[in-house]
Amino acid sequence: MLRRSTTIENRPATGYQGAHLTADFDAVAVAVDGDSVRLTRREFELLRYLVQNKNRVVSRDRLLERVWGYERLVETRSVDVHVGRLRSKLGEAGRQIETVVGLGYRFID
Repeated sequence: MLRRSTTIENRPATGYQGAHLTADFDAVAVAVDGDSVRLTRREFELLRYLVQNKNRVVSRDRLLERVWGYERLVETRSVDVHVGRLRSKLGEAGRQIETVVGLGYRFID
């Protein structure tokens, strides 16, 4: 039983349920206050990575590495643009993505 419980805990989050935001990462579905939200692939992956690292500051470079991949040559300002679009699509739930000046972004509960 202990072995099974540790393997379950080490799995990445497959979803998120908050006051306004609901995300099912396996089903690729996001809803705000019960209304479905359409996200681009990058916005979805960005949200997933931020949620999986909630309450931790994630740098722009780290986001570029994890969401865009190593082979892409993208400016760090591109991250800012995508975060801005994601926030606007999420409406009230977009406030859960904080900007940490000079460091990056943090998803909070």
